[in-house]
Amino acid sequence: MARCVLALVLVAIAARPVSSQNSMQPHQKMQAAMVEAQRKASKKGDEKLSCDALLAELVSVTQDPAMQAAAIKLGAWSKEKQDELNAKAAAAKGEMAVGMTMGLMSGLVSALMPGLSAMTGGAGMARQQAQATMQQAEAARNVQSIAEMGNVMMPILPNLMRGERVITLAQTRNCEWVQGMMGQQ
Repeated sequence: MARCVLALVLVAIAARPVSSQNSMQPHQKMQAAMVEAQRKASKKGDEKLSCDALLAELVSVTQDPAMQAAAIKLGAWSKEKQDELNAKAAAAKGEMAVGMTMGLMSGLVSALMPGLSAMTGGAGMARQQAQATMQQAEAARNVQSIAEMGNVMMPILPNLMRGERVITLAQTRNCEWVQGMMGQQ
């Protein structure tokens, strides 16, 4: 899960236009932080930890105040994005109905009055251009939002990577708690 979110953040940062050297810094910073976090995820003696010790380590990682704060921020961000998606889905249904009606009417009008469709075709093009502009602005907002999420996640990368390492070790040992957590029982 952590890797999926990080991949999205890296893609969003990489998708931003390269207008100067500064626009590459967030991407490079995230990559460097990820490499460092992965390097620190393994600790000497990890392989010797019991299932109980692994669980205690995971609890410790997740109870870190930085992790708690990031979880709250990311949860709010996720809720906000879900609300936006729901609103857009409702609006899209309305737009689709309008578009279908306009297409049907345009087809009927051009069948009945062939010259009229040439005169009214510009309105459809203007609407398409306005939609394209709105979609570009929305894409820019999404990239910015994902970059902001990356800023929230960067400080907790070591915790995420350590948690992933602990879970992997617990899976290797077939620890009961991780099987239940992963729904494998």
